[in-house]
This record gives sequence, C-alpha cells and structure tokens, in this order.
Amino acid sequence: MNEFQSSNIDQLMLALAEMHKEFGVVISKDRKGHKGTYASLPCILESIHKMCSKHGLILTQASRIINGQPALETILRHPKSNQWISCQSILTPNVGTQSADQAWGGSSTYHRRYDAMMLLGIFSEDDPTDNDGNIEEEKVQKYSQLINEKQVALLISKINGNEELKNTILTKLKISEFTQIPWKEFNKILKYIEVVKNQI
Repeated sequence: MNEFQSSNIDQLMLALAEMHKEFGVVISKDRKGHKGTYASLPCILESIHKMCSKHGLILTQASRIINGQPALETILRHPKSNQWISCQSILTPNVGTQSADQAWGGSSTYHRRYDAMMLLGIFSEDDPTDNDGNIEEEKVQKYSQLINEKQVALLISKINGNEELKNTILTKLKISEFTQIPWKEFNKILKYIEVVKNQI
C-alpha cells in the first residue's frame, strides 16, 4: 500500500488526535445492540463520518488505475489547513468468481473498509476477519466454489509428504490438484486425513 501526504500534516494530525481522544480507536457496537456484522462497509463509513465531521476531517475514496491495475485511493483531508494524507492499494479480485463485476465489487468493498480504518488508525470491535479472516473468506468461497490458498497449504502440511494419501484424495474427487477441491469438501477431507493418520 502506497502512502502519500501533503508537505505539512501537523494540523491534520492534531485534529486526528482529538478525534481519537474523544472516540477512541475502536469502533464499538452501540448501546442498543447492533444486529449483524458491525464491520460492514456501511457501518464503518457511517461511524467514520460521525467521528471525522466533528473534528473537521473528511474521508473520500475513489477508483484509480495504478500500473495498469484497478486500485483504490483513500484520502483524509483537513480542509481548514488544506492538509491531507492518503493511501493507495491494488484491488485483488478473486479470479475464481463467476462474475467479473462481483469479483471487483468484493475486492473494492474489502479495501474500502480496511484502507479507511488503517488511514485513520482505528479498528472495528466486530471485525469479520478476526479468526484468520474465516468469515470474509467463506463469503468469497461461496462465489469461487474452490478452496483458497491457505486451505491448500493446510492440506499439504497435514498430509506431510504422504503421496499415497494425496493421490487417494485426488482420485476420490476426480481432480488433479488440491487447488481444484470444492470448498464444501474441505472439512470432510480434513477429517478423512485425520482418520487415515490415526490408523497408521
């Protein structure tokens, strides 16, 4: 992620420090009890707007093309002093997604949420990527239908070089590589590996 800023950012940082002093650095559920995931993009941006506007700060986000790749630019401005800081991140659409628009939208939403929080130095209490990002990854997997790189690596480590076990799994699923394993089969395969290893 590339970071940029105006020549001076002292007034902006003072406003940001005052914002942190008043609101803290963790976006929490409200007293009424928010239903659903509090770290959804609308909830994050709404919270950020309330925090920033009170201290003269404005957060904006826009699509960019960087080195020929789709990217996101997030800018935090302090209009009174004309100071700003920004970051840019390359979007990483899931190539396994059936729709290119869905892939772009999913990556864009993810980056908008986390780039905004990182730039402001805040975090959400109910973050969907706690627990190694399992919740967010499961959403992606429902579109891709295949297990992700972390899951492939986990299976390889569990098999621990047992080529016979690996070939048995691939033959049963009628595939040639672990990267072709349907995400719905992942837990079954993990259990199968454990059963086989316990019998050895």
